[in-house]
Amino acid sequence: MNRRIKGVICSLLFVVLVIAGCGKSSVVLDYGDAESFEAALNAGENLEGKTVRFYASELHPDSAMGYNIWAGEHLNFISSRNPDIKEGSTADVKVTEITSSLGSWFIKYEKIDNGTIGDSTITSASANTDKGSVEENTKTDDSSAAGETNTNVAQATKDESSKVNVEEELDKIEAVDAGMEVFDSGYGGKYVSAYMAIKNNSSINITFSDMRFEYVDDDGKLLSVDDYLNCIPEAIKPGQTGYIYSYYHSIDDVDLSNGFTFKPDGKTREAENFYEIEVSDPSFSVGSVMDIKVIGRGTNNTDKDHSLAEPGAVFFDSDGNVMGFCYGIESFDAGQTKAFEISGDILSRDYDPKKVSRVEVYIQGNDW
Repeated sequence: MNRRIKGVICSLLFVVLVIAGCGKSSVVLDYGDAESFEAALNAGENLEGKTVRFYASELHPDSAMGYNIWAGEHLNFISSRNPDIKEGSTADVKVTEITSSLGSWFIKYEKIDNGTIGDSTITSASANTDKGSVEENTKTDDSSAAGETNTNVAQATKDESSKVNVEEELDKIEAVDAGMEVFDSGYGGKYVSAYMAIKNNSSINITFSDMRFEYVDDDGKLLSVDDYLNCIPEAIKPGQTGYIYSYYHSIDDVDLSNGFTFKPDGKTREAENFYEIEVSDPSFSVGSVMDIKVIGRGTNNTDKDHSLAEPGAVFFDSDGNVMGFCYGIESFDAGQTKAFEISGDILSRDYDPKKVSRVEVYIQGNDW
């Protein structure tokens, strides 16, 4: 790998990740999830003009209503064109119009790029907590009201003092490695693969959204954009290192004469509502050309079925250098132990797959 290129990338990564969302002031979202938003709709509240974060569970580009994204139990987020929201990702939007039909809600919206969860953001968890507090308070009589109030105030003060400042924690992440490989395919085309490694030095779980790699020349001129990225593991726990990567992005029409490097762009946020499947007995084998196959067992120790769990693996050589990644989808019933198999290529055709010495394997998913 060109050491100058690698040095340029590593010097940019941390700055870009921390500052990418700072060009605009953050918008504190009104609703932090689809469940709380739908509950408010069902309660008869007028939510036009409100902001909400939702999980895109399914995409239906050719629906009769337009480009339809399913979210929540009966929520349809509608647009007239492709909104560049991927299935399985989260999106922050401002609602512009809401209609209903046959028990479903149809919502027109505008995307926002600087949404954040704040103290005033309503979520399904906070709504349930508030409901529980109200019900509990209605059971107290006058003789205990004063003592109950004092206890609640003391607990609230304690909770407030122990609350984690998410923005400060996100400032603690660190880019620790990066790599980029430009190579020719066996069919005459030219491709690039790239990755960056992020160390989570914070006390919270972190993840990324709206990530893309911008490929630029030595003068910063934009040459190509790749927004088809994956992260392994999807949620990076405190102390862990995670990898954001892209494979085989075509650059057939790109002029490389004035240098070629990449810069990451996107949002870093706290990872919530994710689950892990316990991995056991992992192993790997080398296939033909560039293929690496990983097998193992996963155990779902949760009390829920998970049909979209995401096994992922990172390949390393004997010196600890990243050689590639693979990724898949698997289902695990509650309490089930099940074998899985995933396979993927290494970063470049110029790499020797026989040099893969070990793999790190994770299985995670979003528990929305």
